[in-house]
This record gives sequence, structure tokens and C-alpha cells, in this order.
Amino acid sequence: MEMKTKVNFRITKDGEIIAVFTEKLMNGKFLVYSLYDNMHFEAYSDFIRECKPAKGYNTSELLAYLKNRGYENIEILSRMKF
Repeated sequence: MEMKTKVNFRITKDGEIIAVFTEKLMNGKFLVYSLYDNMHFEAYSDFIRECKPAKGYNTSELLAYLKNRGYENIEILSRMKF
């Protein structure tokens, strides 16, 4: 069975939609992708908690970009565990 890339889309206080990869890194942070900044960064769970779920927002552009960057078999989670 193929491994899935589990992602949760959230919206920051500034209104930016981000993709949070839900598997924690070894340093306890989460890997996050920002289409606005066109970069990956690491974030603590406190930052992720401050962001609201992006339910109802158009995340298709960010999803398409992740697929173009080589992420395959993406599973979009509506919630995430911290």
C-alpha cells in the first residue's frame, strides 16, 4: 500500500492559506508550506493552533502546487491532532 502524504489546510491570522504536513518532524515541529512565500518552513504546534481550519476556502491552487512539487497520494485531513 502506498504511503499517503497527510495535509491539513489552515488559514493564518493574516489570511494566508497554508498546508500543514500532519506528521511531526523529529524536532517536534510541523513542516508547513506557504504558497504566498513559496517556501517550506517549520512551525511549533502553538502557531498551527492559532491558525483556523481553511474549511470553505479555495485550497485548489495550493493543492495543485503541492502535486506539481512532487507530493503524491495526498490525503486532506479536515482536523489534525497536536
